[in-house]
Amino acid sequence: MDNNISIIDPEDQLPEKAVFMHWCNTVSTELKQLYNVTFIAHNSLAMSALNGKYRGKFYPTNILTFPHEDKDNIITGDIYLCHDIVLKEALSDGIDINDHYAHLTTHGLLHLIGLDHQNPASQQAMEQLEVKILSQLGINNPYEKFN
Repeated sequence: MDNNISIIDPEDQLPEKAVFMHWCNTVSTELKQLYNVTFIAHNSLAMSALNGKYRGKFYPTNILTFPHEDKDNIITGDIYLCHDIVLKEALSDGIDINDHYAHLTTHGLLHLIGLDHQNPASQQAMEQLEVKILSQLGINNPYEKFN
């Protein structure tokens, strides 16, 4: 099996497939795992409904991940992205929107393999791996401004 992504983006707001492939390939190389992932664009209203249904949080979020059954050590799942929120965050933080999408893609792929940020130790481990991968993409540490 080869690495594969699909994109469902009816309003054509997400980055191009080749850009997602580049980001996913960088994560894949670092993790030494293949991937088969679908990226799905949602608006704020739809994302709020998903977030409420699956997380009990009734507001839109930038990303939601839904892993599929682990098969042969392949990263599989669906990553929902809310362009409205991603754009708002990028503008608010003064960062390039593609850099923010690269961060969220990395973050989402790490969630698909089971990493989380539910406690300080797991959050620190996940963030360190994100920063390492993002630096390979030429993207600055997105957490620096929060420290």
